[in-house]
Amino acid sequence: MRKNWTQAALIGVLLAATQASLWAQNGGGESAPSAVEEMVLDRWLISHSYGKDGGDTTSIADYLGVFEDVDFFPDRGRRVGTTIWTLYRDDGTYEVDLDEMFGESLENGITFAHVYVWVPGWDRTLRLETSGSCHYPRVVLNGHELPRREVPGATGAGAAEATRRACPPDGVTETVMVRFAAGWNAVLLGIDAGEGPYTFGARLLPGNEDGLRDVRIQASRPPGVRRGIPQPWITMPHFDLAPQLVWFENELGGVVEYDLVGWGRPPGGDVRIEIEVGKFKLKGDVEGLRAMRPTTFRALVPLEALRDAGLGKGEVRVTMKWQDVTRRIEPDFLASEIVAAAGRPVNALMWLVPGALGGDLDRQGAIDAAEPPLPTAAGETRAGEWKVPDALDGASLQLDVTGTPADYLVNGVPQQANGGRVTLCEGCRKGQEVLIQATSTDAWEAYPTIRLVWEGSQAGSPAAAGSATAWLSKLP
Repeated sequence: MRKNWTQAALIGVLLAATQASLWAQNGGGESAPSAVEEMVLDRWLISHSYGKDGGDTTSIADYLGVFEDVDFFPDRGRRVGTTIWTLYRDDGTYEVDLDEMFGESLENGITFAHVYVWVPGWDRTLRLETSGSCHYPRVVLNGHELPRREVPGATGAGAAEATRRACPPDGVTETVMVRFAAGWNAVLLGIDAGEGPYTFGARLLPGNEDGLRDVRIQASRPPGVRRGIPQPWITMPHFDLAPQLVWFENELGGVVEYDLVGWGRPPGGDVRIEIEVGKFKLKGDVEGLRAMRPTTFRALVPLEALRDAGLGKGEVRVTMKWQDVTRRIEPDFLASEIVAAAGRPVNALMWLVPGALGGDLDRQGAIDAAEPPLPTAAGETRAGEWKVPDALDGASLQLDVTGTPADYLVNGVPQQANGGRVTLCEGCRKGQEVLIQATSTDAWEAYPTIRLVWEGSQAGSPAAAGSATAWLSKLP
């Protein structure tokens, strides 16, 4: 017997965070102070421009002649590593024009810029914004390179060449949440040249209640500087609640997805997390945190809890505990996104390969196996078993099979697609079983989603019963 998710604990790690987008601050994650405050990084030590004979695969350490066990602290006018560092300073100016600085236009190279950041008293979480005219700058903090985001649409082995040919007209900008150690911190940027202007910029923004109070910057090497290592800490740069409803067994709900990043020496021993969504609580252990690398976690949240959060009847809180530290976070999320999720197609979990180990919840609530990979050719079978949840009593359910070519059986009966839809049941009753088996006739682009059709409407979502807000409000 599978265990109902409303009785389950936290779902474990499903995947390691990719480096493409998990650092971007787009509204989710920890809340920042409301005060408008920033510190433009307007003074730098600049290297010469290196040719990229080895392509984008050459490491920063190879360019600069740095080894992991050697501290690297540039100083103006001196050769440190493989370059002599030149002072650049333009008080209050964000953008640095490297073409102007070098007196020529560069289209294939990489230049490094270094600055020291002083944080008084104790470690502090700040947001670091960086921009480039063509590429996101590479960022190294206290000797550790952070994950690098790629220019949208440029991936794979040809990404560097593609972005040189077609740089974004307004450049690229990214903001990442970072943990600075008390004392001096070394920030190094690697700026890749592309077609067009060769510029970059950076600024610091508040990341917690301390903001930028008494933080300062300087270009020249401070006397007695040492590598900054913060105390063990965990940040949550990304928190996303219910972008799409999910149907799991006989429950309708949503997914909370969040990223955690370890700083300093990642906390050892037990790390516990508790997420409150209204009256619902998810509790579990956190494992596999990496230093300066985000790890993505996902958990299932019942519809009633989402309803309360979306309609402003329940708060969302996160509590993390490790060693002698207790962190409480009220993550940013958009209640309107929860309401909007009620108007989108429903994602059905779990599709399985018949006969394979599959997705049962154990008594701790962990999913034993993630969904199998998408079919890549004809003749591959996927199957699933669900029961109509209470919230969908009276709806008609249709499987959207666009991009999922297959022969479909519903409760053992062959079903033909009509307009890209396969009917699962009409006027469905709560508790009614829905068994789906699909044998692919070609490769799939995604797993099918569920469209909901209410009597007298063809809109295909719960919002068809009135509005998504009204539908959520009517739930028990």
